[in-house]
Amino acid sequence: MGNHTLINVEKAINASVLPVQACPSSAPLYNGTHCVACNSSQYFNLNNNTCYNPQLASNTSALNATNRYINLGSYTLANLILNISSSPYPSHSCPSTAPLFNGSQCIACANGSYYELRTLRCIVSRFATNVTALNATGRALAYGQYTLAYLQAQINSSTVPITICPAATPFYNGTNCTACPNGTYYLIETLACYTPIYSSNVSALNATHRVV
Repeated sequence: MGNHTLINVEKAINASVLPVQACPSSAPLYNGTHCVACNSSQYFNLNNNTCYNPQLASNTSALNATNRYINLGSYTLANLILNISSSPYPSHSCPSTAPLFNGSQCIACANGSYYELRTLRCIVSRFATNVTALNATGRALAYGQYTLAYLQAQINSSTVPITICPAATPFYNGTNCTACPNGTYYLIETLACYTPIYSSNVSALNATHRVV
């Protein structure tokens, strides 16, 4: 890696003004103190003259084949492939049955979940309000910034997969898809069904001519 190459090691040996003795082939690396041997699964690290154990890395081919990975910002499958291929150190790919390396182990995401490449974890899709169906009810109550357009913008900006609620239960209340009973309204601000409260009937009161 860098200037630490076999060619430069050989140059340093040849440039020595004192005679040197090569380490035996059974322990060919000199670490500054003694000759060392690395086992068959290790590599000779010329950067610090130690034995290097290859680390695990995500199996990008298997991840691509799942078609269930989520790119977020610069955390994309293309960049993951680039980072692995450009590393000066060798690595072992995770098995195709558990293709994502999360920093400590290879993991598999269950069917219906996704490989999120930013946090290196499994995520599931979340439900979202069916804005079109909710608008069709004519019973959506907007308040301040909490409008149907606001809901749609939130859905469009989601970084996780979205499952739209069915038309029969169009309102996502933060836990599940619901339908508000007839006579009630969908209050967008609180994600709850709103039952109108009573108020005085001004016309009827006026007609009594008995208001003081």
